[in-house]
Amino acid sequence: MDEQLCLWNAGQVDPTTRESHSSDWLLDPSILLERVVGRDLPEAKNRAGHSTRARPKDQRDPLHADILAALSMGTWRFLLPGRKDLGKQLLWDEALHYAFPHLRRPVHELERAVDGVYRLRNRVAHLEPLINSSIAAQLANMRTVIGAIDQDLLSWFASVEKIGATLKARPKP
Repeated sequence: MDEQLCLWNAGQVDPTTRESHSSDWLLDPSILLERVVGRDLPEAKNRAGHSTRARPKDQRDPLHADILAALSMGTWRFLLPGRKDLGKQLLWDEALHYAFPHLRRPVHELERAVDGVYRLRNRVAHLEPLINSSIAAQLANMRTVIGAIDQDLLSWFASVEKIGATLKARPKP
């Protein structure tokens, strides 16, 4: 998604200066990206700034990669086209769909799969119980998202993930 947003952002013109934005959508976001992820960027830049403190003084300004790593999973989730958000739909149509070249389902199914993984991730991150969570459904969601991105990556994931075997081995209620 980052790669596609870099390409897309470089083609956007700032209406104030009439100049093209840079490809760095995190440091020079277009108006649309500023609207969609603008609230997340200051926090990500702040986190990235903390992570660069160990660098020499003249190299402490966060770079694109630093900010990218500091973005929350929610940022990525909310970049996908949502209900009745024409801006997000435009981003999907003009850029983000290229990040999912193997998507064979409607985009709302991808969005639902990402949302499911996001919610599971939050439960794990907040140390909430998983006993009533549909882990099998979220594993399927993970496969949907990964497979939409890269089939080789999906094969690798299937070869290393242990969730499926663990679910099969658990006792039946």
